[in-house]
Amino acid sequence: MNLLLSKPKRVVKNFCQEHGDMEGWTAEDFGLLYDLLIVAHAPGPLRRLWLRAQVLAILAYAMPLYALAELVHAVRGSCWLPLEHHLDQVDERWTAASKVCAMASGRAFVARVADTGERITDATCRVTGRLAKV
Repeated sequence: MNLLLSKPKRVVKNFCQEHGDMEGWTAEDFGLLYDLLIVAHAPGPLRRLWLRAQVLAILAYAMPLYALAELVHAVRGSCWLPLEHHLDQVDERWTAASKVCAMASGRAFVARVADTGERITDATCRVTGRLAKV
């Protein structure tokens, strides 16, 4: 078991070499190989931390830009198209990063971050809505 935790890809390779040609494998052998592959290709703790940091960094970058876009829209009454286009690109990056992070480290973290982002956008909309009425 210790080897599985330290060198999981080597364990998969050794398993395939020990069991020979796949044509003679039983359903139990395939099930064991499947379990080994899941463990071998699961992201480690540093990778999960990196993915979470990436999701947070993209959101931290996008929120001030979103607030600026809303303020410009409230004051001028029209959209600032280059900023809107850039925000669309940032949103696509956040969506991709959040999908990868959800698959690697669970959906609960991504859901909490998304809820926080929605609360921030709701507050921004309330403030800019009051500013637009003035």
